Amino acid sequence: MRERSDQHFDFLCMLDHRSDIDRKNPLGAIEAFRAASSRIPLGSSARLRIKCHAGTPAATFELLRAAAGDVPIEIVAQTLDEAGMDGLWQECDCFLSLHRSEGFGLPVAEALSRAIPVIATGQGGIKAHGKIVDTLTYRCNVRETTGEIYRLQNAKRRRRRHD
Repeated sequence: MRERSDQHFDFLCMLDHRSDIDRKNPLGAIEAFRAASSRIPLGSSARLRIKCHAGTPAATFELLRAAAGDVPIEIVAQTLDEAGMDGLWQECDCFLSLHRSEGFGLPVAEALSRAIPVIATGQGGIKAHGKIVDTLTYRCNVRETTGEIYRLQNAKRRRRRHD
């Protein structure tokens, strides 16, 4: 496990190229992260990691990078085994899922089982998870999501100072 820093915050979202990109809405996650990144205090940093499978088309990567511009994103473009996914989850401070439609919501359930805060739209199976724990749900409202991203970053800094 890496040394956690109160000055750095990692967001994670996931995209399956076999699903519709509009449905998973990584562009909405990038837009919300872009808006929130302008509010990051000096001396702090944040990164949005987008997990894709190895077979994701190059055009998808180009689209994601163009949407991000100069905002710090990292595209993890590989199919990971269980240990690799565990490492990815260990580095995650918040799971961001601004999907427009979702089935069971397995990545959301995985994040919640690891006590990782989740910011997600209230679509599909996510509703069942939200009844169990306090999940932050939005209707792809970038202003609300941006505010929550900022709040979580500050909460992490305050928590680390008191530990």
